[in-house]
Amino acid sequence: PVLTTALDTFEAAKVAGAVTGSLAHASDRKIDVAVTTFEQEADLEALLSALEVEPSDVVTPIMFQAELVERARADRRTIVLPEPDDDRILHAADAILRRGISDVVLLGEEETVRTRATELGLDIAAARVVSTSDPELLEKYAAEFARLRAKKGVTLEQAREKVQDVSYFGTMMVHMGDADGMVSGAAHTTAHTIVPSFQIIKTKPGTSIVSSVFLMLLEDRVLVYGDCAVNPEPTAAELADIAISSAETARQFGVEPRVAMLSFSTGTSGKGADVDK
Repeated sequence: PVLTTALDTFEAAKVAGAVTGSLAHASDRKIDVAVTTFEQEADLEALLSALEVEPSDVVTPIMFQAELVERARADRRTIVLPEPDDDRILHAADAILRRGISDVVLLGEEETVRTRATELGLDIAAARVVSTSDPELLEKYAAEFARLRAKKGVTLEQAREKVQDVSYFGTMMVHMGDADGMVSGAAHTTAHTIVPSFQIIKTKPGTSIVSSVFLMLLEDRVLVYGDCAVNPEPTAAELADIAISSAETARQFGVEPRVAMLSFSTGTSGKGADVDK
């Protein structure tokens, strides 16, 4: 915005009218606004029908992300982001809210979080900011965590201390139904991020081993890699279970799974128990 100018009204209006808006590849906010407007206003089915474009079996990264956004908007949920101290998280919250993808909860002190967002020129007014020291939530989460971990000897006082950690607090929000999901790991290790879920949410019934997947958005396709982060030395049986779980996850994300088992060995270049497994 123009705050002050030495020009008179006519000259200022003339100069302002000559300004040409541009949409550079680095203009993330402009791109988000353009994409959101197109998604909300354009009839994609009518456009594709008019162009006589045949549906493709290949899911490209752009198609993949567009489908995720559409599904998220259609079933809008609340996602907790426990790391607003990282500016990337604030930028993500701004984009999520602007595009109407989900409701957002940020964990931190409200004044600190909102002040930093303002400094970055971001709009997170629609986000809910929750302190991990909130007395009501802290007591509720501590009592439930102490109950869940009673067999491990966790006391209420120990539970209070534990759930003030953002990873535990965010996981408890999901467990207690105060949020539908959590996205974390930008500023914390994998272990720090997933251990609370092991202790609180547990594994899905019928799942023998916890594993992870990476969604790899390549230039012309989307691949799902599992398990690159959780199990360093899985057995042959565990590898099979990981492959099954990874295939199920891929299908949930709209990627038809065709499973390949990868090894560090190619052809006959390696031998040993790990290759045989």
